[in-house]
Amino acid sequence: MALPLRPKLHPNVLGRQMLYSDAMQYANDKLSGKLVVILNADIYLGSGVDQLLRHRHLLEPKNNGSPVVLSLTRHEHGTCRTTNNASNQPSNDWCGCPFTRPGLYFGSHDSFWFEPPLDNRAIERCQHVQNRWGAEHKVIVELLRVGYNVANPCLTIHTHHHHATDVHPWAKEAGGNDVLADPTDHLPLPPTTLDQIVSDCT
Repeated sequence: MALPLRPKLHPNVLGRQMLYSDAMQYANDKLSGKLVVILNADIYLGSGVDQLLRHRHLLEPKNNGSPVVLSLTRHEHGTCRTTNNASNQPSNDWCGCPFTRPGLYFGSHDSFWFEPPLDNRAIERCQHVQNRWGAEHKVIVELLRVGYNVANPCLTIHTHHHHATDVHPWAKEAGGNDVLADPTDHLPLPPTTLDQIVSDCT
């Protein structure tokens, strides 16, 4: 079935699963100077985006200093119910933003916010798919490697995770359980506020 054409909808058929490098290169080629977000399919936007729009200059490419990319720790879906591993009973303990709690933070950076163009060296090193263990940490490693300031203002900008089923097709694919990177491979990106990042960059 053909998709109806809309001014803001531009399907880009690859004929294969998208790589991070595909999305980054598309942003460089088609969206230079615009605010771009690459996020997983089970992530939706919440509050705080308006505050980023007021500080849009934060993501503008810089002649001096390190350019900024935001990589946000996700919040869990507001009505989620998961299983407590200790009691094996339904629990809401992991709702909200569990990864910001002491001892629980380990990443889950499921969205990247930036203003292209991105450095081609980072794009060349991000030729891997989403939804692999450590996929987002691999992106962070490569952005840091080429000089980006990667920050995590998830206390201001909320992105929510809602994986409606427990189905993860990638787990059955060749290499699906290989770990591409983990939080120990890069500098910590602790949850912070957008105001703090603006202050640090001025």
